[in-house]
Amino acid sequence: MGELIYCEKPLAAAPFFIEDANLNIYSTEELSYYIQNNVYLLSADLMSTELINWIGREADEKELSKELLGLVQSGAPLHSFVEKILVSNGYLTQKEIKNTITVIKTFENKSEAEVRKIRADRLMDKKRYVEAIHEYEAILFPDRKKDIEVNVEGDIRHNLGTAYARLFFFEEAAASFEKAYLKNHRVPSLMMLLLCYKMMKREDLLKETAAKYHVPDEQVKNISDRVFFEENKDEPLKDVKAAKEEVLRFKSEYGKMSGI
Repeated sequence: MGELIYCEKPLAAAPFFIEDANLNIYSTEELSYYIQNNVYLLSADLMSTELINWIGREADEKELSKELLGLVQSGAPLHSFVEKILVSNGYLTQKEIKNTITVIKTFENKSEAEVRKIRADRLMDKKRYVEAIHEYEAILFPDRKKDIEVNVEGDIRHNLGTAYARLFFFEEAAASFEKAYLKNHRVPSLMMLLLCYKMMKREDLLKETAAKYHVPDEQVKNISDRVFFEENKDEPLKDVKAAKEEVLRFKSEYGKMSGI
């Protein structure tokens, strides 16, 4: 996990594997740590028979396992299931437990699209861009996006473009930013579209798109001046680190959008 976790109870001989995090845990204290630090990524999938059985058999928490099974059978919400685990081992303080449960309750009452966006935004925060892309694209499936407001869809597409750009998939990013701008009409989406074309060395598309959306020449020149090219324009960017930093710097200058 990257940190030393003090566990008072014996560690399980066989770990429980959390697939979403590619992580093995050996105690309910470690499970509590995982829950607290990944609260926005939790889903009802956590309430699995496999986890409940592991808690009873491998973690030797038979009473807790029985109580958790009862919650699942009674149709209890995720926050009740999680609270039972957090309270059982005393790893978190009462305040930390309360804060964690409060967060879970906030997204329990949201639509699937809203929850997925929250998860995708948090994955972006953790630099897990590939997983974030999967979440954003899942929201935008035709049968799921019908209930999403047009401007919100635009913001989601902007965030999707940002994830692609941070992986240097500028062609995919450009497509997302243009779709975003057509939905939300936000300047940051348009500017990021132009920046992607600059990164791709597609001056033709940069000029064509700037003219299409009536972008002032001064803003286009600013984009050109700030991209890190070698003196010979036929050479690639100096390094990917510099390119990434430039994308992030440019984005911050044109304002932040939710979740980016």
